[in-house]
Amino acid sequence: MRGAQDVLDLMLGPGVAEVRRTGPPLEPDLAASLRALERGRVSPDALAADLGLSGPAAAAALTQLELLGYVECSPLGRYARTLLQAAFVGLSSG
Repeated sequence: MRGAQDVLDLMLGPGVAEVRRTGPPLEPDLAASLRALERGRVSPDALAADLGLSGPAAAAALTQLELLGYVECSPLGRYARTLLQAAFVGLSSG
């Protein structure tokens, strides 16, 4: 076994399902939030200050990114990037 794709191929048959490595397309505001998180803005307050957002808007952006699979939240409320590659609206995820 080399990875998750080998497991899926063994269980379901070759090529029936593929491991998704690229997330759903991000609108420009969510893409900006993701880039800020990648620069080290790992809390809603830090994200808000960096992007000039209100606290609730920053928290909502992080929650959306978490639901889409781009970030994870620790029990301490700090966000971290997942391995899921970003796809941006209007750009190829190639």
